[in-house]
Amino acid sequence: MALLRNKRSGVVWVPEPDAVVGRSPRCALRLDEGYVSARQAGLRWTGEVWELRDLGSRNGTRVDGQQLQPGVGRALRKGANIWFGNEQQEWVFEDDAAPRPMIAPLAGGEPTFLEGELLGVPSADDPQATIYRGSDGRWILERADASSMTLDNGSVFETGGLHWRFVCPDFIASTTTAHQPLQVHELRLEFGVSRDEEHVELVATVGDRRFDLGSRGHNYLLLTLARRRLEDARAGLPDTSCGWVYQDDLGRDLAIAVVQLNVDVFRIRKQMAGLGLADAPNIIERRPRVKQLRIGVGGLEIRSL
Repeated sequence: MALLRNKRSGVVWVPEPDAVVGRSPRCALRLDEGYVSARQAGLRWTGEVWELRDLGSRNGTRVDGQQLQPGVGRALRKGANIWFGNEQQEWVFEDDAAPRPMIAPLAGGEPTFLEGELLGVPSADDPQATIYRGSDGRWILERADASSMTLDNGSVFETGGLHWRFVCPDFIASTTTAHQPLQVHELRLEFGVSRDEEHVELVATVGDRRFDLGSRGHNYLLLTLARRRLEDARAGLPDTSCGWVYQDDLGRDLAIAVVQLNVDVFRIRKQMAGLGLADAPNIIERRPRVKQLRIGVGGLEIRSL
């Protein structure tokens, strides 16, 4: 990710893919000094490099001591020194890496970056919403108590009592691999359960590949959902109707609060994403409007340890 640091104050700024620097409250990097114009300069990622241009400012913009011509882009190299209107506003371009998908609080503060393609909002410890990339490559915001929405670059949403802006360059695509990525529906989950049900082991298999996922606290949530899906299948329900359970009923059965339930769901999805599943969030399917969820795998086996 790109990063600029103010040489005097040490303040760090992580620019969005297309950002404006200036005195206006609408600027991504707001500088209050009178010698800075309302719209001083623009910084954008071209897909190959970061490019800076002066926007016709009164006192000009310099890169490594050289005045920029208004409207003429200048590619920035790592380590470049930038002046916005005056040497008092000297910044160092410390990192020239491509932008990463992120969310930024509208009220100000540090952005949060997506690690991989799954992010809990406002945090992984309190995932009141989850952002992930859908099977069609589009970004999805899923809230446990509301309908999902598609996120585009610049989309604004509210979660956790805060308003956020989603930032993702339109040209960033999913990483491709030489091999076909795994899909959730290909998995078979094998649960090993101790007699007192205090210990739940989990193994995921697909074809001849085997992933030992160990024994974790959230395994019991998956086990409970697996039992419900198997029970409905034995009762002859169609596959699309098997396994659905109301969120409140599930929390009551497990004696956990909704907050902890959401944390466990997020951790399960994160764990599955670590296996390289292209659609890891589908390990737990949700019907947000009616507050139902189920395990997204039909191949299930439960055995005693």
